[in-house]
Amino acid sequence: MRHLLVFATSVAILGTYALAEDGPNRQPLQISIAVKGLEKGCCDEAVQKALSGIPGVKAVRIEETTDGKSAVIFPDEDAKPRLAAISKALEGAATAMHARGMDVKYEVDRDRFRVTDEATLVVASFDSNAIQTSLARVRGVNGASVESRAGALYVRLRIAPDAPVRFIDLVNAAKSAGGEVTDLVLAPAAGDPTVVPQAEAQPAADPPRPSAGGC
Repeated sequence: MRHLLVFATSVAILGTYALAEDGPNRQPLQISIAVKGLEKGCCDEAVQKALSGIPGVKAVRIEETTDGKSAVIFPDEDAKPRLAAISKALEGAATAMHARGMDVKYEVDRDRFRVTDEATLVVASFDSNAIQTSLARVRGVNGASVESRAGALYVRLRIAPDAPVRFIDLVNAAKSAGGEVTDLVLAPAAGDPTVVPQAEAQPAADPPRPSAGGC
């Protein structure tokens, strides 16, 4: 029988979690996305609410690290969120805050964002050999395979488990081979908590209207 727990994030979005049936050592799948625009320490819930609206996302929490804030996304087990959808959700969060009188901009921090495990880059290019060779040379990439679909190259990357790769390094590698990264299909990795997201996150209440000019 599953033992239900209630998990409350630091910015007031609630989600219901359940212990894994195969024991407490099972870890939830999660994706950590470095986000620009949260430096002021306010309105985290706007970003969390927007990301929670992405199909396949069960819950989101905001974490503060030594070099900035990140959004930790807990997707469904078979979901593979796309970076383009995450970027669009962040833009929506900023638009919502603009309507409340706050001048903010939320976006994926390409310098801090690290790609782990397996992920698939979507690259606008016709030279699959050059793209594959360039990406395979990025430190931390153990291999790259390319498939052409709908006028784009889908490059499946195998990342060394102990060497996460900076997203900006992948972008630059594709650019050096004449390509442009248009999206990234993310593969969730096992996280540290011992509970697994079970129910959909409940949307947070609209954040209070900030005073003009900032938090």
